[in-house]
Amino acid sequence: MKSFFYRFAEVFSKNKKTSKYKEIFSTTENKLNLQNTSPLDIPDEQLDSDCFNVRSLFHDEFSDKTRTSEFLSEEITVLYPEYTNPLELDAAKDISKILKKEIKSLKVKSFTLSIFFILSFILDVLIRIKPAFLSSVPVNTSALYSISSLFILLLSFIVGFKIIKHAFIHVSYAVFAPDTAIIFPLITTFLNCVISFVFSFFDASFQTNNFVSLFIFNFILIVLNPLFCKKRILNNFKFVTSSKQKYNIDMYDLNELISPTSHKKKLFTAYQYKTNFLTNFIRNSHRETLSEHLISKIIPFSIIFSVLCGILSLIFTKSPTCALAALNISSLTSVPFAMLFLVNFIVSALCKYTMKNRTMIIGENAIKRLSNTKSIVLNDSDLYPPNNVVLRGIKTFNGQRIDEAILYAAAVVCHINAPVSKVFDKIIMGKRTILTNASGIVYKEEKGVVGWVNGKRILVGNRELLKEFKIVSPSRDYEKKYRIPNCELTYFAIGRELVAMFILEYTPSKSLHQALSSCIKNNIKVFIKTVDSNLTLSKISADFGLNEKFLTLLSYDDSQKINKLYNKTENHSNAFLATLDSCVSLVKSIGACCFAKNNIILVTAIQGLQLILNTFLILYLIICSGLSELHTLELTIYSLLWFIFTAIASKIKKFKY
Repeated sequence: MKSFFYRFAEVFSKNKKTSKYKEIFSTTENKLNLQNTSPLDIPDEQLDSDCFNVRSLFHDEFSDKTRTSEFLSEEITVLYPEYTNPLELDAAKDISKILKKEIKSLKVKSFTLSIFFILSFILDVLIRIKPAFLSSVPVNTSALYSISSLFILLLSFIVGFKIIKHAFIHVSYAVFAPDTAIIFPLITTFLNCVISFVFSFFDASFQTNNFVSLFIFNFILIVLNPLFCKKRILNNFKFVTSSKQKYNIDMYDLNELISPTSHKKKLFTAYQYKTNFLTNFIRNSHRETLSEHLISKIIPFSIIFSVLCGILSLIFTKSPTCALAALNISSLTSVPFAMLFLVNFIVSALCKYTMKNRTMIIGENAIKRLSNTKSIVLNDSDLYPPNNVVLRGIKTFNGQRIDEAILYAAAVVCHINAPVSKVFDKIIMGKRTILTNASGIVYKEEKGVVGWVNGKRILVGNRELLKEFKIVSPSRDYEKKYRIPNCELTYFAIGRELVAMFILEYTPSKSLHQALSSCIKNNIKVFIKTVDSNLTLSKISADFGLNEKFLTLLSYDDSQKINKLYNKTENHSNAFLATLDSCVSLVKSIGACCFAKNNIILVTAIQGLQLILNTFLILYLIICSGLSELHTLELTIYSLLWFIFTAIASKIKKFKY
């Protein structure tokens, strides 16, 4: 449910002229033109009738949770043109130039404000410790401190004028975007500085506490937030505009596809499929995140709380200057300014890491959504790449011709998409045209493959398959002679006669090993599609060091349903998450997002704890009339220590592995 302030903003913006969007999606086979259509209302892709379709859990919930007010959406549309056509290279260059210009401007602002903070902090230290050389100066040091602080505050206002201007515009529409958090502290700090200067000018013994350094520190955090966002958007935009084939990441409930399982809850399953164009990138990149939404809820309560603190201080102290100081302190400490900065820092670090792994993550909301993944579906070729399966030997029986036997086996095995198919491809040097057509190919679950070649029944599988067709298999003791580490035995029979035994070595994917371990640590189930009877749960569990209870082998029918879903191609997809067709990248990104989500929760919890402590501390000092004992230097150091503590805590759980 939208808050009163969001509904109020919509009333103001209803009569505004809505922007027109032009979305053009171009591919080699199809061109789709959507005129005067909001990018949020682009129709779903029409899939082929033979493509199994399921409801997208990722896009639906993402849009519901992150839809900003109409005012902010219009502002984004005006400031940043949407990238609408992969062929419009000039538009892409213009967007890159705008982003680079904004990044440069924000860097200059943050650097300049940092200098002002250092100067203001030095003034706080000098006025607090009062060194001997200040005592010998025949000047009103309190008045000099106040005018110096006021001057630094005005310079900070000039440097950050554009940000403050936008914040005032947002406030005028009752839209509490994160930048509006600085408005009320700016007003109270300015008033406190002016009053302090006036009183200290006429009374040299007047105790001045201007809190300018704390204000500038909070202002720096406000400026750094968009800086991190713009850098992330620029890096992601390079991914979006690249000419490489991209794969969109979506999510569905696996229970809707596979046979009934023991999992009663939804099995949120992330998967990827081909897409020709990623649309709505700029708009999605600037959408309100969950952390920003939380801040927007806190800001109005912060203002109310600050006003109440000022009134309480006036009642208890009977002093307008103490009341103003209480108003100033509470406005600076009742909003978790550091939370949004640290969350953006975590998000940017994660996006930089995933980009190296060929994955584009658009922001915080995508991270939190992907981290809700409960299961993943992998191909057997992901676990054991085709080049990692090697034929180590062949043992023939009954004096059969091995060359003819291999051709018959290859005719059946090459029809199934399994790692072992590559072995036979190498034997016949990729010349599948020399193979006799096979028919009636059926996969027997966890046993092997049965097919027909030249009217003869061909069996390729394990001893259980031979047993089913009443073919005598070698003894266990005989098999032990050929069972070397990482090797499995595959039998080949024609009709009722055993022909050969293939000794195959399976080497697991090293790049997927650690990524799967990370997923298991986050209680993510792994479902495996395979038509290779040698790949059992016990073997996969041993090769990858995984707990077998997290692994499930999918039936052949379930695998076929999932393949139809995974093999689809969309002309356009919403730009949230995308890869360059790497299963390892997707799995690594899921594990990294889980760790990043935990870091974000930890940062939010610590900042929430600080907010609660600040609230009780201020109320206690007001009631005990001890607020006058709270100096600028101590309060600034107190906030800095909390910031450092939170930053260190956010690094405890690393998502790199």
